[in-house]
Amino acid sequence: MQYSIIHDHDLPLCFIGNTFHNHTLYNYFKNLRSCEHLSLEQVASKDQTWIDGRQFMGVVTSIPFKKQIVDTLANKNIKWFSAVTANSHIGHNVKIGYNTFVNNFNVVYDDVVVGDHCTLANHLAISHCVVIGDFCHISPFSYLCFTALGTGVCIGLRGTFPGKPDNRLTVADWSNFMLDSTVTDSIKTSGTYAGKRKQSDDTSLTLKIF
Repeated sequence: MQYSIIHDHDLPLCFIGNTFHNHTLYNYFKNLRSCEHLSLEQVASKDQTWIDGRQFMGVVTSIPFKKQIVDTLANKNIKWFSAVTANSHIGHNVKIGYNTFVNNFNVVYDDVVVGDHCTLANHLAISHCVVIGDFCHISPFSYLCFTALGTGVCIGLRGTFPGKPDNRLTVADWSNFMLDSTVTDSIKTSGTYAGKRKQSDDTSLTLKIF
């Protein structure tokens, strides 16, 4: 696998958190450039001079932990970077935010917007001006079209959001979608859903579904 950095500040890379993806990226980049892998507690304990000399990324599947990383370091003036695999197709005019990871074998078509602190897993098809809000996680084999995800939306395996030009789907902040969900109408209330049927008031901040 090959990875490239976007939003590169030409500083050493520091990966935050003991997670699979952070291990993978650290092991890839450590032989290519200056690289560190630390816990959130270690990074938070550093002084501002140390922080200013590095750029950071925390790739985690847990949305609460990802938000904890960002909130804990909010007063540190963190320079975030993002990583994208070479074997994903990224179309024209695609905007990818900071601290966002685009994993392997994805197709992201023209004019898609991906927010900050997101994870796009494997084998995704994202097309027709989809907007993905900050802190979102999209699990493998999912499809989104004419859809706008709010902040912190978590889509489980094989999620399908087949919006149309005359029925653009919108999804409320911090919503969860269980595996094999197909959503054909907008979701206006945060919660955990199986398809478009609400299962509970738990959100991606209170219930991990994957």
